[in-house]
Amino acid sequence: MVGRLTTFSAFGTALFAVEKKRKTDQRMWIYPRVNERPNKGHFYILFVETRNDEHKFFNFTRMTIKFFDELLDYVKEKIIKKNTRMRTPIPPEEKLKNRCNFFFQMETIFYTGCFSSMPH
Repeated sequence: MVGRLTTFSAFGTALFAVEKKRKTDQRMWIYPRVNERPNKGHFYILFVETRNDEHKFFNFTRMTIKFFDELLDYVKEKIIKKNTRMRTPIPPEEKLKNRCNFFFQMETIFYTGCFSSMPH
């Protein structure tokens, strides 16, 4: 009887280990939606579309095309990441656009907060 319990216990442990391995193998390193970002992402579609029109580009980035390119040349080496086999990095153009957007939003929030607390 003890021999059978040991066999069942060993079988159950092995089955658990195989099932756990199978579940961990199914996890994704990169979600499929992230892989579609270079073709269907918000930045890529709008950036290409607005790059042709100065007014649209200014509304999208809050800076002129010339200034964006100069700023990108200045910070490109500092914000670029190395391309690995695991995933492709976010391009410096998108990083710069996102960081500038963040700072513009913080500036707006700061000024709105300062002026809304002033007495009328």
